[in-house]
Amino acid sequence: MTDNKNIEEGGDNRPLVCERICEWIDSLSRGEQRQRPSFSSPFANRIVDAIAVLWEQQLRQHREDAILDDLVRRLFEVEGVEPLLDYIYEKFRSVIPYDRIGLSFLDENNPFIAEAVYMRLDEGTPCLPTGFKADIRETSLVHVLHSGQPRSIPDLQEYLSAHPQSVTTHLLLREGIRSSLTVPLQAMGKKVGFLFFSSKQPHAYTDEHAKLLLRIGYKVSLALERARFLEMLQEQRDNMRVLLSMVSHDIRGPLSVLKGYLEMWSEGLLGPVDEAQKGVLAKMETAECQAETLLNQLLDKALADHGKLDLYSEKQDLAELVRHQVELHHAETAAKHLEIKFSVEGTPKEVMGDRVRLCRVVDNLLSNAVKFSPLGAMIEVTVRYRPDSVVTGVRDHGVGLSPAQQAKLFRRFSTAGVHPTGNERCVGLGLAISHDIIKAHHGQMWVESSPGAGAEFFFSLPTGAH
Repeated sequence: MTDNKNIEEGGDNRPLVCERICEWIDSLSRGEQRQRPSFSSPFANRIVDAIAVLWEQQLRQHREDAILDDLVRRLFEVEGVEPLLDYIYEKFRSVIPYDRIGLSFLDENNPFIAEAVYMRLDEGTPCLPTGFKADIRETSLVHVLHSGQPRSIPDLQEYLSAHPQSVTTHLLLREGIRSSLTVPLQAMGKKVGFLFFSSKQPHAYTDEHAKLLLRIGYKVSLALERARFLEMLQEQRDNMRVLLSMVSHDIRGPLSVLKGYLEMWSEGLLGPVDEAQKGVLAKMETAECQAETLLNQLLDKALADHGKLDLYSEKQDLAELVRHQVELHHAETAAKHLEIKFSVEGTPKEVMGDRVRLCRVVDNLLSNAVKFSPLGAMIEVTVRYRPDSVVTGVRDHGVGLSPAQQAKLFRRFSTAGVHPTGNERCVGLGLAISHDIIKAHHGQMWVESSPGAGAEFFFSLPTGAH
């Protein structure tokens, strides 16, 4: 009744006022730039003013949300902890003020030790450097850690007066910092550290800033943990590559010496060789060859994992290459009374490829067929020439593979749970490196099999120039 009286005393009709205000709100919601209504009643105009303020707040919040969502989304596109923090430093000014950003991670072995791993300051000399470690048990960061809530220090000078033992506050004041806002970082239920926003102005941070950081804190934590994990993974890969290179160099030398002496012994250059010695020599040469093959496969796999498997490509007659590898396996097949049937289909075409590595692929497939074939079985090897590719298949008549076992193939050190029929040694590298070699040749490798029906492994190579 009072509202009606106020409006009507101003000379305005209440239903008409309500109708005009509703039309104006509808136009705002449609994004139309319509002039706000004006009334002779001060009370009606105050209502319009209040709606305008609320609408402007909603628009500003919507714009900020859109900016923030885009900023957070892009966090997961940045590789590396430092580049990610640099991105935050350069892009987040539109949503929060700062002159300095710092990041500290908690020690894996002692969750109360925080180490500064990132610091960036607009200007001035940094006094709190990266690598700085502090025990947080006697600081207010313990409460931040346990509560999961942001901490705002509006005036660091006043804070230091109340906490004169705070070393970090002393150092921040020397940098010219006067206020700070700290957000705890937690990812996948694990407390990982703190992100610090600092300003040279006192009272720079409001409750709205704290709410904003609380809202995005989890995603920032996930992005940082992802970046840190990828860096650790890359470091481990680099270490593995260096280790393999060192090992290969240290092992290849003695193997070469051993191979040389075996050849000299076998050729009678070290004295007469009787039949018993010939048998021992054959076994030693086989063992040396296996060791050299394993070493080469380890190195190729390491190079492939890093995208550095360089190929020496030249024109290849694939049928001739496969036929040659089949002939080299006669000793293995004879030991298990196996027969290899080799055939070529279609008009032969040359392919571009690295002969040494393609021989390794065929050797791996033939060796597997021998290992998993029962005594006296047939192994079928076929080279099929198609209009734009050459497909090579190696089929055995062993126990076959289930779909679950097939899913484990082509992985490093995976044997898919199948055991060789003659207790032969099986490391699980052959198919993995073969897959990588064929992929590097722009080809494909796959298997067709079912339990009890054997398995046929294929690889295809394009006949065009690559």
